[in-house]
This record gives sequence, structure tokens and C-alpha cells, in this order.
Amino acid sequence: MGRSSDPEREVRRANVYRLFVAGQSYRAIAAELGIDKDTVTDDVRALTGRLDTWALGQKKRALAYVVATYQRVIDEAWAAYDDECAREKDWLDGKYDREHQVPDPDGGVHKELKAPPFKSLKVAWLNTIRETCMAYSKLAGVDAPQKVALTDTDGKNAPLTFTISIDRTREGGPDL
Repeated sequence: MGRSSDPEREVRRANVYRLFVAGQSYRAIAAELGIDKDTVTDDVRALTGRLDTWALGQKKRALAYVVATYQRVIDEAWAAYDDECAREKDWLDGKYDREHQVPDPDGGVHKELKAPPFKSLKVAWLNTIRETCMAYSKLAGVDAPQKVALTDTDGKNAPLTFTISIDRTREGGPDL
């Protein structure tokens, strides 16, 4: 049998794929399409290679999207943390102080500057950064413990502890 032209080969491979996905054996596909079993094997191998290439491309795009999303979350959390630090400094500097009527012990009233209660969100933003970095490191495959201690410094039994090193700064991170 002579070599098929590209359009003929693509039509044949589309038919091979349709029958292969339907669960037919290579022998049944060859008989139905009137081609050699080795041609079916070659076509399935070629189609599998294309699918693998396509799947790898999809995986790379998905990974790039996830990494970009993690980086965006980290960048936005750092920006929010910096805003929170500025807000806290303003509060400590008295920029939110307001005049309030305060009762005197002798029954009178005087005016006092008083700051409203302040609740810092810095810990929440740092926790967001930490959690995102942990997810990022897990995605990169660097979440395994680097140091495991089964005993304390005296050689006595101690609770199992481990350390995970994340080399992460605000300006950059691992290339995936």
C-alpha cells in the first residue's frame, strides 16, 4: 500500500481515533477501514503523541496561570499589609483622634482627644502570604521537610519537629 497524502492520512487518522475511542481493537479497526494493523498502530501512536503534546501544553498553561494567580495574591497581600502598616502608624501618630466629652470625677465634663479602637489586620495579611507561599512551594514540589529532629539537643526523646525552608522574598520567587 502506498503512502497516503496528508489530507487522506488525517481523514484516516480521524476514523481510527473515532473507532479507537469507541473501544474497538486494532484488528477490528484495521478490518473496518480496510488498512493494515500496523498502520492502525502507527496512527494511534501518532494521535497519542499529539494528545500528549496538547496535554503538556495545557498543563504548562494551567501551571503558568496558577503561578501568576499565586503571585498576584502575594503581591496584593503585601500591598494590603503595607497599607495596614501605614494605617497603624497614622493611628499611633494620632491622626484618627477625635474630640470626646469625658466626665470629670467632680461631676463636670471636659473635652479629650481619644483614638477609636484599632484592630490591625497585619497578621491576617501575613497569614495570607504564608499560606499562599506554602501552596506555591507545594506546587513547585519543595514542600518536603529539609530537617527532621527525632530527639532534642540532649539526645532525649522530643516531639517530632521539622523545618520547611521557603526561600521567598517580596521581590522574587522560584522559577517554575
